[in-house]
Amino acid sequence: PEYPQYPMRHVFGWGSSEVHGLQTMNQAGEPTPYYDAVVPTDPPYYLATVYSHNARFMIQKLNVENLGELGELTWNLGEGWTGDDINAPIFNKAVYEAGDGPGYYNAEINVKGKIIYGYTWKVRTLNEGAGYYRLTFSFDTDGPKLLNTFIDEFTQIIVPEEEPEELVAEAEAGAGTGGIAVKDATNNLTYMDILITEKSKGNGGNNGNTDGGGNGTPGGGKGRH
Repeated sequence: PEYPQYPMRHVFGWGSSEVHGLQTMNQAGEPTPYYDAVVPTDPPYYLATVYSHNARFMIQKLNVENLGELGELTWNLGEGWTGDDINAPIFNKAVYEAGDGPGYYNAEINVKGKIIYGYTWKVRTLNEGAGYYRLTFSFDTDGPKLLNTFIDEFTQIIVPEEEPEELVAEAEAGAGTGGIAVKDATNNLTYMDILITEKSKGNGGNNGNTDGGGNGTPGGGKGRH
């Protein structure tokens, strides 16, 4: 099915008093937010944030000094990537396994009405040293609910506008590039390879964000998908 999506417009307040409303009509200038509206048929909106109970997030250490040296890896559903150049997951959980408090991979609705997935990666304690790490967002097929969300040939990766076009093209083609999400429609997943550097005085290292995300040693970070 095709689910409609509506832009969220700020109405008033910030922080705990912040309120947003739906822009339900294709208005020019400063669109008017609506709290209660009828689904429009003209123009149609076919981009949506869709929640899946079966979403899974993994963190794995790559055993290479640069990504150009990375050998062939094999994806195993629910278990992660395997091969000579990658370790077993140091984090591997699905949304349906989540509970209250930190340490879980979970979903939430933010103040703008978007469904986002998040995990707080405490790099200080959960790491296997400096180097490249692969962050993988996938979907379980044998979870407690039917899987009805897929990453296929029509799925597009939304990246910041400042990203070079050639890097975006490589990501869409499935060529691994550090810091850019890669689509793998065959395995129904996306992944990103990031570099965590050694601790330096007064510096937490490089940042990396994807379906999870994190700051370089010794800090921690929270990423969103």
